[in-house]
Amino acid sequence: MNDARVDQPTVSQSPSSSCQSVMQSAGQRAARPPVSLVGYDHSHLEKSFHWLQDAELRRRIDCLIPPASMEAHSACWASRWQDEGRRDFAITLSGQHVGNCGLMGIDSARRKAEVWLYLGEQKKRGIALSAMEMLLEYGFDHLKLNRIYARVMAFNQPALRLFRRAGFYQEGLLRGETFQHGEAVNAYLLSLLAKERGLNRLMSL
Repeated sequence: MNDARVDQPTVSQSPSSSCQSVMQSAGQRAARPPVSLVGYDHSHLEKSFHWLQDAELRRRIDCLIPPASMEAHSACWASRWQDEGRRDFAITLSGQHVGNCGLMGIDSARRKAEVWLYLGEQKKRGIALSAMEMLLEYGFDHLKLNRIYARVMAFNQPALRLFRRAGFYQEGLLRGETFQHGEAVNAYLLSLLAKERGLNRLMSL
């Protein structure tokens, strides 16, 4: 792993300074919590490791097993940092690391990517939505994506409400999408197109 790439993120790994300021001001304009997205790096590993020991959080995000150790967790992220199809961010509230999010499976030719997001602490109303809106702004405006989609566990009602509030359309049910605790679990497929930004969200408010 090239540590310089992680400790000093390039534009492709994290938003540029100008993009970061836009992402911060977007939340401020809407009178939302002081949320920012910063490139995910070594300084965010320890909190994430502890959050993923929570069985309920893992169930909601379909993480089947917790990281076995900090060394294993670090090794996992070392591999992810080398994946050009990912952009991963730490969610901060007034500078405090409270969650993680990102885009994965980025297909520049087809202009699409899958979004993921979770909060580990400070689960106050508005934080996740602010982070989601900034991430969508980054994906659509900076990466020039046309389609951003998500796979959400059918039982995870808070996450489904979040995506609907952010303007996502529910495309369909993925039957038996995963297996948890010996049982098949369904998931919903949701998506948002660049041309739909703001339209469906207004109807969901």
